[in-house]
Amino acid sequence: MDSISFKATTLCKGSVKSFGKTSGSYRNKIVKLVKINSCSEKDYSAMVKLSKLWEGEDNFIDTILAKLNYSNNHREAPKSDVYILTSQIKNLGNLKPDKILGLAEVTAIDNTCSLDYLQTRPDSMYSKSERKYKHVGEYLLNYVTGKFGKKNLYLRSTENAIEFYKKYGFIIAQADLNEPLMKYKK
Repeated sequence: MDSISFKATTLCKGSVKSFGKTSGSYRNKIVKLVKINSCSEKDYSAMVKLSKLWEGEDNFIDTILAKLNYSNNHREAPKSDVYILTSQIKNLGNLKPDKILGLAEVTAIDNTCSLDYLQTRPDSMYSKSERKYKHVGEYLLNYVTGKFGKKNLYLRSTENAIEFYKKYGFIIAQADLNEPLMKYKK
């Protein structure tokens, strides 16, 4: 693993599909998965800039930032890990918000984990007919289930994402009018 800031690390390298305007087709794009360090000013600053960049879209970055800030100031608060998928290959100690393709936030307490948020960049959301990137959410979810799937892994899903999560091994554990609780089937 490459060290990218005080404690943040590059976890793995892979690829997603990127739409080429000149070719008119999707091609493999090399990406890196990074676990940010919430105590690093550079990592935190990149998240703040990302929130502004994705502003106006359905994004949860401000909520994640508030949780990170709270847990950094309160030792008893559960710690969340934030994983960022980026097309930035070098100089990862200075993450560029416009290169961030998606993120996932996971909170682990003992043998139970919660995928609190899974977010792709607004121009690559599955609901968009023409997406700049494909398989970003899939890449993040595969990493999370691979790392935390042996534990009790839960998430709350919006109605339009239930089928996506089912495709990757989640089942509805508790039906809810707003956001059903889903569990990863080991």
